[in-house]
Amino acid sequence: MEIIEKTVLIFTIVASIAGLAWLDKRFALGLSRGMNLGVSLEDKDALIESKLKRQIEEKSQEVESLKARVATLERIITDPAEQLKREIDRL
Repeated sequence: MEIIEKTVLIFTIVASIAGLAWLDKRFALGLSRGMNLGVSLEDKDALIESKLKRQIEEKSQEVESLKARVATLERIITDPAEQLKREIDRL
């Protein structure tokens, strides 16, 4: 092979690798998953764990808010009519 053919071959290989890396990043194909590129598994696990903890905390706050609303509705429903009227007028 001549030098030009070798150069074209190497360029083609490098361009293919770069193109696949771009497609993987752009469309989240997961081609590099498991290759441990860029971020260690421990860092990935810690990132996932912190994200899950944040989601759990948000859901817990939402559940507490909903519990308070249900308690209010239960109180309104179980109150006698006169007391209910006073509560509504007070609001």
